[in-house]
Amino acid sequence: IGIVGIGWLGHFGILFALTLGADKVYAISCTRSKESDARKMGATDFIATSEPEWLPKNMQTLDLIVCTANDTSIPMSQYLTLLKVSGTLVQVGAPEGGHQNFDLFPLLLNNTSLTGSLTGGRQEIKDMLELAAKKTIKSWVEARPMSAVNEVLQLMENGKALQICPC
Repeated sequence: IGIVGIGWLGHFGILFALTLGADKVYAISCTRSKESDARKMGATDFIATSEPEWLPKNMQTLDLIVCTANDTSIPMSQYLTLLKVSGTLVQVGAPEGGHQNFDLFPLLLNNTSLTGSLTGGRQEIKDMLELAAKKTIKSWVEARPMSAVNEVLQLMENGKALQICPC
């Protein structure tokens, strides 16, 4: 399983993928700046898309990708080529403007699927919370004073990982 977007929702993607039995979890990010945190969360592999060989080295290695990123400049076509034949990419991040431009050929050539979801229904949310409690999945958080809200929002907007710790 690949998780795109390490931070916000992505850290839960890593934690839940491991809890649900994934053999390997790839954290996927622009740079290696979040690799240490991703590995502390349990990611077994890391792909930095700013590195020249990231794509050929990892093509057709993933069964599932969960994309939590909300940036319209993410390399969606390349992410699709990371999927094995009949793999699926699930988009859960909502890009501003609601659209993404990408090449359809990776979908066609490998019989892959692209789907999306904003949230589950009440039952799915209840099930995930129960699983988190049962398996002791703990959120990584950083407490900041309310007076720092604008700074934190800017960090989040810029995709900067906050210094986080398991709680």
